[in-house]
Amino acid sequence: MTDDERRALEEIAARAWPHREELRCDGWLLRFSGGGSKRANSVQTLRWSGADTEAAIAAAEADYRGRGLTPVFQILDVSVPGDLDRRLERRGYRVVDRTLLMLKPVTAVTMPAGVAGHDDLPPEWLDVYLSTVTPDRRATAPAIIAGLPRPRRFLVASVDGAPSGVGLAVAEGRYCGIECMATHETKRGRGGGLAVLTGIEAWAAGQGATTLWLQVVETNAPARRLYEGAGFRAAGAYWYRVAPS
Repeated sequence: MTDDERRALEEIAARAWPHREELRCDGWLLRFSGGGSKRANSVQTLRWSGADTEAAIAAAEADYRGRGLTPVFQILDVSVPGDLDRRLERRGYRVVDRTLLMLKPVTAVTMPAGVAGHDDLPPEWLDVYLSTVTPDRRATAPAIIAGLPRPRRFLVASVDGAPSGVGLAVAEGRYCGIECMATHETKRGRGGGLAVLTGIEAWAAGQGATTLWLQVVETNAPARRLYEGAGFRAAGAYWYRVAPS
């Protein structure tokens, strides 16, 4: 994957989990939503047109603090300027949530038994997803989900007649993103996650997508085992730099 392809895919990923407000600063995209989603509340640093990096950082900090938010920068293996991560480190920013981008070619699979797909948000999907996230994400996720682009698909896997696992697929061009993978705590280890992944792949093929992508925190060993076992491979990384209090 070239740097341009990597940046284009990250822009697709941003559209697949939309923020509520944005500003542009010297090519950077400042995203604001409130709550705990760092992707929807951070500076995306894929493009750069400025001349003074330190002034741009200070301006971004003022925009976030003015909204009552801690300044956060999303740093990628293709961020620009290339020394941005070092500059933020010198300003006391700490690293959190190192995350892998994983890809898989779409193959011909059939929708598994016990997996249902919905174009619009079903209550049982939201119940399972919200049961697995932190309170600050729980408060703002419904508003982000309400703004999801189409085509999208909400997948629900059932075990013993009850919803067990959920996932979200958002297709754009040749890519289909996988978001919001979650399993009810009482149903873990019973195949719901893999069933949802397979269901997403079946739907993605019908949308004409050729590549699945997802993002997973590097230290989330159970999720990485699931994705690697399903054929996903790491293709890049990003992390967040969070400003000191």
